[in-house]
Amino acid sequence: MILFNNFAGNVIDHKRDEEGHWLMVIVECCEQKLLLINVYAYNNRSLNRNMMTTLSKLIKQWRTAYSTDQVIGGDFNLAPNSWLDRQPPRWNQPEYDSILCDYSMSTDLLDYWRMTNPNMKKYTWFSPTNNRLCSRLDYCLVFQK
Repeated sequence: MILFNNFAGNVIDHKRDEEGHWLMVIVECCEQKLLLINVYAYNNRSLNRNMMTTLSKLIKQWRTAYSTDQVIGGDFNLAPNSWLDRQPPRWNQPEYDSILCDYSMSTDLLDYWRMTNPNMKKYTWFSPTNNRLCSRLDYCLVFQK
């Protein structure tokens, strides 16, 4: 969900997933256009990969059509780095999640928090019943300039 309370700008365009897993909005504020995307990912890697592929295509189309930067945030249900973003770490998996890496590379997006906190371990999800499992599943991605 993206809420605009007393928003001084204009909503130019929007798209959404029929199942409610993502919402894209182009806004203009202070003579600048921004692409805002909110994601609530699936708990299924295959569905997440398909969703990220769809979003990548739409982002490319809208960045061209609107000449805009973008900010993407939400619950991705994927941990970007299996050693830093999970507790306990998953040692038998690749260090970086391929779905997120492919998506970030195809859209020129960076995980801003990880870039500014390269070795910090902080988590956004916690399971008190499953061996105190923790993961960083919620984050913001920003356009790299």
